[in-house]
Amino acid sequence: MKWKEPTFDDTSVIKVLAAANGRRKADEYDYEEEQKEMNLTYPDWAKEWVKKYKEAWYIAEANGDIIAMQKAKKLADALRDKLRQMTTIPEWAQQQMQKQTLRWMEANEVGNVRVMRFASEAEQGIIDKLKMIESMKEKWPDDAKTLNELTAKWYYVDDNEFIPYEDREKYASPESAKAEYTKQAQEIIAKLEKPKQEEKKEVPTRTQGTGTGKVTGVPMPDSYAAGINALKAAHPDWSFEFYDAGLSLSEMIMYHHNSDNLTNDPRWIDQSDPKIYESGGWRKASEYGLKQNIDPNSNDSFNNKDIFQYMDLGANSSETIDGVKNILAGTSLALYAQDFYDAAKKYNLSAYYLCASAIVESAGGTSELATGVIVNEETVYNYFGAGANTGNAVVKGSQYAYNNSGDWAPWNSPKKAIFGGAEFVYKGYINVGQDTIYTMKYNLPGYINSKNKSSFFNAPHEYAANIGKPWQESQKIAKIFSENSVPLTFKIPVYR
Repeated sequence: MKWKEPTFDDTSVIKVLAAANGRRKADEYDYEEEQKEMNLTYPDWAKEWVKKYKEAWYIAEANGDIIAMQKAKKLADALRDKLRQMTTIPEWAQQQMQKQTLRWMEANEVGNVRVMRFASEAEQGIIDKLKMIESMKEKWPDDAKTLNELTAKWYYVDDNEFIPYEDREKYASPESAKAEYTKQAQEIIAKLEKPKQEEKKEVPTRTQGTGTGKVTGVPMPDSYAAGINALKAAHPDWSFEFYDAGLSLSEMIMYHHNSDNLTNDPRWIDQSDPKIYESGGWRKASEYGLKQNIDPNSNDSFNNKDIFQYMDLGANSSETIDGVKNILAGTSLALYAQDFYDAAKKYNLSAYYLCASAIVESAGGTSELATGVIVNEETVYNYFGAGANTGNAVVKGSQYAYNNSGDWAPWNSPKKAIFGGAEFVYKGYINVGQDTIYTMKYNLPGYINSKNKSSFFNAPHEYAANIGKPWQESQKIAKIFSENSVPLTFKIPVYR
């Protein structure tokens, strides 16, 4: 047999040389000088990843791949931001942030979207705990200190499956220790949810309201009355519920004034922060911008379109299969009307909302994710944009459809994608109290805690960074519902 010599085309040779040159430049780079310039100290675990991203940047530069250069820079910048953040938080939080940051970076390196999501959610839980502790310091400094200690102990036991020395005689097992730490933490946190009797006089009272809309929970404020009463007159089969948001509007705005809330609207940008967090000019939102989107009075939401951000997304007994067919008519999703209807029933969702959401997210079933993407030689579908975060949404969304931990994964058929999407919405949001488009974006601690008492260590989360998402999505959905009249319930927050 005559053996053939291996051959390489010019492109392969160039890529090999670029990779070798990238590694050489990364090895020779002066990381000590970089740390001095940035006023940072790289621990060994972080230095390894900074070097990886530097190498990826040099290789992308040699190949003329601008997108890959931007990606490598963004990953390195994000890691540096995490390191800066870690210098300002307690030791237990530093350890947990390091753990989840490593977990996320390792998963990102191999494209494991599911683990990336889990790491991000765990990290958000850490941030929420720190916010909770910080919010208690002024009124209850001793309780804040105790809560911090309980949180540190809980994580210690969770990581090591070992009870701290000082508590070994108190608890029979690591699980019983964690349960007791959680119980004590919940007792302390109750002070935020239900202030002490003698402090109630400090909470401003709300106007009782004189409107004629259906009111449950708390009275409708006078400031809502004109808009709500006009809607009620136009739609007699609509009902309106008002609930205590659990905090003041200024507290809600302060709670959301961070880099997790972004805008590309020049009117709402925080000019004190010049950083662009996402391509497309997405920057941190100002307090003014947040108020315009969070405050029901400011965002002029009591009209036939914007009101849908408050629509109850739970099951609606008035919905029918014919209504579902009518909503999906004219789209490629019409073929799966029965699946949408059955999935909504199974997961206690509004079938009409489920259809509307799929139409909005998948462009009526025509998006790349909706028509099918091949992952590991298997075609998967995603009608709801689940996991399709900003930045290469098709890759992330298809990886989520393939890798997610739900009962219907992988979503390798339209039916499984519909049922899996319904499960995603229900378990991730509706079941923890985020049962309107508004609360999916703006979580309301008091409202959510009233529905999910499971544990302090299960923190609420949000669906998107875009501060305008509730009214933007509600306007798209409003058209669909205007053509399919059914009784609807709207849940509207009342701030203290």
